[in-house]
Amino acid sequence: MKHRARCAVCAFCSGLTWGTLVLADTVAVTTTDTNGAARVNVYALQDAGSGVLRLTIPLKDIRSDAKYLDVQADFATAKKGDEGYFVFPRGVYGTYRLDSGSYSDFAMIPVYGMKTPSRTFVAVVNGMNYEYKVRLEITNGVYTLSQRYLIAEIGCAPYEDITVDFHTLTGDDANYSGMARTYRRLQLERGAARPIKDRIASGESPQLEYLCACLCT
Repeated sequence: MKHRARCAVCAFCSGLTWGTLVLADTVAVTTTDTNGAARVNVYALQDAGSGVLRLTIPLKDIRSDAKYLDVQADFATAKKGDEGYFVFPRGVYGTYRLDSGSYSDFAMIPVYGMKTPSRTFVAVVNGMNYEYKVRLEITNGVYTLSQRYLIAEIGCAPYEDITVDFHTLTGDDANYSGMARTYRRLQLERGAARPIKDRIASGESPQLEYLCACLCT
């Protein structure tokens, strides 16, 4: 009995930061069957460095017979009256002033974010980027922001791992503009986007140089 008690204490303390008693950040991944039955798996986020917490859902854990799969970070929540806002991929954002409601939209770019009294973050999604919606649910004044993968509507079996990097933003970056700057930096770092001046200088886009020269200033 004493051994079991020690194990329970160790398991509890393993999710805490020593000296602060702060629970580790987690994400609930809920798989819902076509008959409505739901199963929840809780994933601990991994520290990827530089203020990034990473969720990885291996392909083998994504059931091809599911109706949908929901991804809900435990910190992606707020309550009515809180200062801050939520941000959707299209640039839609809103504040915390309602008692109930919902909103969802497909992700035109793989980012969404939230500013609350406890944290500001931007989530950058990699994997099955065209198969999910970002969802906001408001119940009794409590806001939750999540992703829903529409597994049954893909038209084929799930085809790759899902990774979500939650970037914690602080200081002058703890706002809407900081979310945009973070995504821009990531796009530039991986070569997915290049500044117009660099494309003109390289000679690869003579049309851009022509268009810029034609602008009235």
